[in-house]
Amino acid sequence: MEKTKGRLIPIIELLISHFISYKNRKPTHADELLDYIQEQYISGKLSAANYKHLYSELDKRGAKKAKFIK
Repeated sequence: MEKTKGRLIPIIELLISHFISYKNRKPTHADELLDYIQEQYISGKLSAANYKHLYSELDKRGAKKAKFIK
């Protein structure tokens, strides 16, 4: 994950903290954080603006949406 002066960007730190509180473990990859924000957005717990901002930050870190097989 991208760091700024030895620290993760604060929004990502906060996202990881929420993930840990919800899942009781640390994320293993940015993809897991992307899945988490998608779940939160769909359930109405995350606004569209916040989702877009977080998605953009995770995309910069190489997160990819899960591909569904038909």
